[in-house]
Amino acid sequence: MSPIQAIIRSCFVLVLALPSHYLPGQTSDNVYNMFGNPFVRNYSPKDYDGHAQTWQFAQDPLTGILYVGSSEGILQYDGNNWNKIRLPNRSIVRTIAFSADGKLYCGGSGEIGYLVPDPSGIMQYVSLTPLLDKNDRQTSDIWKVAIAEGNVFYQTHSELLVYTPESNSFQVIRTDSRFHHMFKIGNEMWLTEAGKGFVKYENGALLPVKVELEGTFDELLEWSADSVYLFTDRGMFLWSDGILSKMTGKLNRSILENPIRKVLRTRGDQILLAVGTSGIYQIDRNGNILSQITKEDGLQDLNIHSIFEDRQGMIWVSSNFGISRISWDIPIRKFDERNGLIDTVNDIIRFDGRLYVSTHTGLFMQDPEDPNKFTQIAKIGEAFALEIIEDQLWVSTVNGIFKIHESGLITKICSDYSYKFQQSVKDPDKVLIGTTQGLIVYDLGKDNFMSTKDLVPNNILYMNQDSLGNLWVGSADNQLFRVDYFNEGSLETPVVNHYFHENGLPNSHIQVNRIGNELIFSSEFGIYEEFQKGVFGESTRFPSLPTIVYFIYQASDRTVYVLYGEPPFMKIMALKNENGTFLRQVYPELLTVESPGIWVAFEDHDKSLWFGMTDGILNFKPNQYDLVSSQFLTNISSIKLNGDSVLAQNINTSFQLPPYTFGIANNSIRFEYSLISFESESENRFSYKLEGLDREWSGWSTENIREYVGLREGAYRFRVKSKNLFGQIGSESSFSFTITPPWFRSWWFVGFVVAAGLAILALVVRFFSTRKLIRRVEELELQQKVQTERERISRDLHDSVGTHFAYIISKLDYLYLGWTRDHIKDKKDYLGNISDFARSGMRMLRETIWALNQSEVETNSLRIKIADYLRLCFEHESCEYDFQFNTEINSVNSTIALNCFRIIQETVSNSLKYARAKKFTILFEIKANALFSLELRDNGIGFDIMKVSQSEGENYGLKNMKSRANEMGAVIQFNSDDEGTRITVIKNSP
Repeated sequence: MSPIQAIIRSCFVLVLALPSHYLPGQTSDNVYNMFGNPFVRNYSPKDYDGHAQTWQFAQDPLTGILYVGSSEGILQYDGNNWNKIRLPNRSIVRTIAFSADGKLYCGGSGEIGYLVPDPSGIMQYVSLTPLLDKNDRQTSDIWKVAIAEGNVFYQTHSELLVYTPESNSFQVIRTDSRFHHMFKIGNEMWLTEAGKGFVKYENGALLPVKVELEGTFDELLEWSADSVYLFTDRGMFLWSDGILSKMTGKLNRSILENPIRKVLRTRGDQILLAVGTSGIYQIDRNGNILSQITKEDGLQDLNIHSIFEDRQGMIWVSSNFGISRISWDIPIRKFDERNGLIDTVNDIIRFDGRLYVSTHTGLFMQDPEDPNKFTQIAKIGEAFALEIIEDQLWVSTVNGIFKIHESGLITKICSDYSYKFQQSVKDPDKVLIGTTQGLIVYDLGKDNFMSTKDLVPNNILYMNQDSLGNLWVGSADNQLFRVDYFNEGSLETPVVNHYFHENGLPNSHIQVNRIGNELIFSSEFGIYEEFQKGVFGESTRFPSLPTIVYFIYQASDRTVYVLYGEPPFMKIMALKNENGTFLRQVYPELLTVESPGIWVAFEDHDKSLWFGMTDGILNFKPNQYDLVSSQFLTNISSIKLNGDSVLAQNINTSFQLPPYTFGIANNSIRFEYSLISFESESENRFSYKLEGLDREWSGWSTENIREYVGLREGAYRFRVKSKNLFGQIGSESSFSFTITPPWFRSWWFVGFVVAAGLAILALVVRFFSTRKLIRRVEELELQQKVQTERERISRDLHDSVGTHFAYIISKLDYLYLGWTRDHIKDKKDYLGNISDFARSGMRMLRETIWALNQSEVETNSLRIKIADYLRLCFEHESCEYDFQFNTEINSVNSTIALNCFRIIQETVSNSLKYARAKKFTILFEIKANALFSLELRDNGIGFDIMKVSQSEGENYGLKNMKSRANEMGAVIQFNSDDEGTRITVIKNSP
């Protein structure tokens, strides 16, 4: 007997709901955290590059890849990559469903068919529309597809299209009213038809079934083979063991007055209802509301089209504005401003059966009547540490320390601004208090204080006691102290030890943590231990931890919880102790929690953990956590040749490809890969290796793309493996391929080319050897001619011009010395100037001959020439000079040597004549490749460069120096003012 037939027999009389312990299959072990707010992640159209409106989900039973029907086709998500698959007419896809043989059936507007992977793994659409008669092909939108009794059922508002794969044919059943819903119950298909109620498909026909229910029917949920829940606007009903019962749970008016769009049973045996525009409700099997998620809780849209649970227990929601993923049935819940908690949480404790939370705003208490609410209980100012001392709750605040009695009475103990305090483990009558001014000790028996403020600096942020009762203190100015009240010291005069960088500690805030009977010191530079008295170093027991660690907390089961990172991205990591080393990460969902700050941890009486954060508190129940991790696949999402052509998709252990062979033209290949797991996708890591090229596996990285460009011919095998957020290695996937060489690198062609090449090489060597010998002979002949011509010019200059100048000088000397005093004085001066000029010309001639007689001038010879010239110039002058000559080579081109010498002559001459300088400096540096720098400067009166340059017929000396610099391919610069003149000549390039 089917469930609906049983309903028909029993629905005329509604009986009282059975007690909850009679409900089939219900156990208290399946009740997860029902208070607080689950975590929601939204995927916007920008994330998946598609239409905002999404409809229905389906998950590949073999690979776990997620598919989503949308208004732009079908979306495919493998944990890293979103792909879009369109129907031929690009219509909307509202419904999808997998069959047992791996086909994804779908329907659009005027188009129905299925997706199936081709031999390369690429999903291909197969249209079934041609199987319909022409009059049936223009169907309206397909609203639901389901598979039962070996048939595929497509439902529109006016038709039921039944496809039988075995015969590859359709049956079309029309209604003269309207189909509203279609449900699969067991292996049967049921629909609701306007004006008729429930109808059932049987033997090719729809059989009407009269069902009398209270109110308007909305949704149906199959629970087991003999129990079904039905939802109307009058309430929730259960059919079980032939009895129809109305659930007594308090479904409020917001549910009953709005249509229930979708219903889902979770793996935790909770029921989720998508209700109108009220969001999603979580209810138990009696109809009691456990929690609700709305826009305020993170949903991006309340117009919900479907809800779906994947293999990992994640809840997926489709809507008009994208996709949401909810971590609902994992034992993590958050309380924040939505629950009445305001500001950053500093500490958490349970006192007198109630949970207390201190924040920057004050002290809050969880409402015992409504655990989802927190209320502020007292205006005591910004609150910090919480401790239970002598059956009273002590609170440190900016206004001092208060204690709260079980009766609710609040009394003030002191007025010092206090961060931390602890009851002494050595002497429980003493309370050790850290204030902004230092340490004080409160005596519980005597009700008085002992101040030791001057022994420890102010602003004490952290404190803890070791097994000997010593108090370890971390201050705001990055210092660490050990205060001994009971061993070497006393309460009146404690011994204080101060540790800093010289003791092996980092220069940062140092948090003092307790693990068992030991103290561990955490900082932004890692975790430190005291290896011997006063000697600290980095701990080796936490090899898997990141560097920046704020706080470490050990629970009663010895699990260590690490609060790490820095604002605004702090996280929680859970580690198990393995022989004294904390290696294995557990509870991966904790790693999905990310907060601007996570500052404190507290273990409750039920072994659940509370974490205080900048934006609320987090409750985690490890005893409700399933530590058995599901298997996951490493997926090669796509392989592309030459950057654009998709060769294959979705290669994993469930789908392998045979080896491929490519020509050399396809030697650039791109791999994209993923881990098919939807738990904190950003934490997944990958390692790859291309056998035939890479010698080692790559390091683990979040990068999920690897491209190889310009591969040579040969056999290759690409391998990739993945690692999830808590270190488990996924399955390995691989792809083998061979790149064939081009015809011109085949063995026969290479042999022919080698033989021909050797013959040609022999001819070329012989030819060029002959040519080289001929060129060498020609070069020697040319050099001989040049040298002969140089000697001839030198000889002609000396014999003709030199003799001429010598004759002029001798005659002028005779005339000048032979004149009497009666001769006119100005003529003597004139003839004296001629003599000087002629002598200068003779000297220049000799220097020219010296340069022309050689193609290369020894740098040492050049240095001597310049030094001799300077010595003669300054010998009878009152001006001092400094000559520095540095060289990296032994010889320099004669043109450079002569031109630099002439520039020095021109500059020295002008300086001595006009500058009235007291000191003259020459810095000459010759580098390799004929590169050099020459700097000449004096401290004379200088001259106006612009005025001289713009004067009529530009100054001959400046023009000559510029010409010589240009001839050498150098740059010359002039700088002159009333502090002196500097001339630089630089050649920086050959």
